[in-house]
Amino acid sequence: MTRRVLVSMALALLPAAALLAAAPAAPASGLPAVGSPAPDFSLATNAGKQASLKNYLGKWVVLYFYPKDFTSGCTMEAHNFQRDLAKYEEAGAVILGVSVDSADSHKGFCAKEGLNFTLLADPDAKVTSEYGSVMEYKGAKLAERNTFLIDPQGKIAKVFTKVDPAGHSEEVLASIAALKKSAQPSSGAGKGSGAGGVTALALPGAEPGGVSLDYLAVDRARQRVWVPAGGTGSADVIDTRTQEIRRVASFPVAEVERNGKKRTVGPSSATVGDGVVYVGNRADSSVCAVDAATLERGGCATVASVPDGVAYVGRVREVWVTTPRDRSIVILDVSAPMSPKVAGRITLDGDPEGYAVDDAHGLFYTNLEDKDRTLRISIADRKVTATWMPDCGEDGPRGLALTGDGTYLMVACPDHVEALAASVDGRIVSKLETGAGVDNLDYLPAKRALYAAAATAATLTVATLDDEGGLHRLASSPTARGARNAVVTDEGVAYVASGLDGTIIVVRPAG
Repeated sequence: MTRRVLVSMALALLPAAALLAAAPAAPASGLPAVGSPAPDFSLATNAGKQASLKNYLGKWVVLYFYPKDFTSGCTMEAHNFQRDLAKYEEAGAVILGVSVDSADSHKGFCAKEGLNFTLLADPDAKVTSEYGSVMEYKGAKLAERNTFLIDPQGKIAKVFTKVDPAGHSEEVLASIAALKKSAQPSSGAGKGSGAGGVTALALPGAEPGGVSLDYLAVDRARQRVWVPAGGTGSADVIDTRTQEIRRVASFPVAEVERNGKKRTVGPSSATVGDGVVYVGNRADSSVCAVDAATLERGGCATVASVPDGVAYVGRVREVWVTTPRDRSIVILDVSAPMSPKVAGRITLDGDPEGYAVDDAHGLFYTNLEDKDRTLRISIADRKVTATWMPDCGEDGPRGLALTGDGTYLMVACPDHVEALAASVDGRIVSKLETGAGVDNLDYLPAKRALYAAAATAATLTVATLDDEGGLHRLASSPTARGARNAVVTDEGVAYVASGLDGTIIVVRPAG
């Protein structure tokens, strides 16, 4: 029998007092401070899946560390959390327990004790150490009995150390209630007077594995954000005043395989036209019309290749559809708004990615992602009139955004944004680092503000553009891993697609 097995057997027989008395090792980084971002993690669960802290953005999280499955104090603590589980759910909170036990041990512990919340396996004590909660018992690393209450914005709200398992659940519930009460605005404060913040909206029908999300669209006239929600088979419509979500359902979906992984695809892009929203669908290569006011479905047009971006071009009453697999842009005639039909095609020398429309000057912009090029196309002639060279590297340029007067074109590169002199010769005027994982962009002309969500860096960058084309960082906000493609309302509220956890992250400006 190995020494590790002997230690495990001894721990299983120890009472709570013995584990509480074990001497804690001094952690390198100490306990995370109240008000600081909670360290993110990805750990195996008792259900055999992976869970990350970012999956719970928008909820209160009770992250509690405990020494060992099946021991008396840990069992008492777990039973009390289970007893109060309905109260936590009512408070908008989830419970996550962490120990150095394996996922299989957690599975057995949950089955034996009837636990219906998530336990996380941290066998190398890496996450436990990041939370300053490692102790040693007879040479073995264990988790000390500490609890971290994390707010819906992902920040540490309260820390409980060396807790007493007997009354701990009631203590945590009381703290959640007190913190929520203190966060409420005073009677004279309106919705627009807060200090900003980050919340998350769960998309209806989202599977545990997330939702494939790409291009969102803002209908500013009706104060709505359109979210083509991939494999859910719906286009979700968010009322930006109330955050209510309505669904335009029953779009086709299909299972595809990419890089050895299967996923379900469906609606993936949207653009707002003249009283009609056009929704591109990767499942059946269609673009369908939806009444922007009533949400009633109209007709569909089928394009020859999988659609990526869709862009309404008002001056000619057309929708331009980028189809990168076919190296082309498909033109749809929407002069009868609810009945789109194919009306032409522009062949390109690369894979189109991103778009921007300058209706006033009759120009359309797209990138060639595989060539690190940006194209200017005449809307009237449907011909490329200029090819520019951004400095995005081998991964190529992604999204585009244009100033209201067409003077500057902003290009999303994988880890930065560039401003090009669109009204002159397309030269690079300025650059701004954003962190890795930028895809699509949005620009709010009234505030001269650019919004860039970096999926890998889990950050939303807001920048201003000066009269000379200089980009200047105005603010940054934490989002979530994988969150990208921000769109912004007239009030400066950003909606960011967080497909990995099937949510839309809402970032409100301070002030």
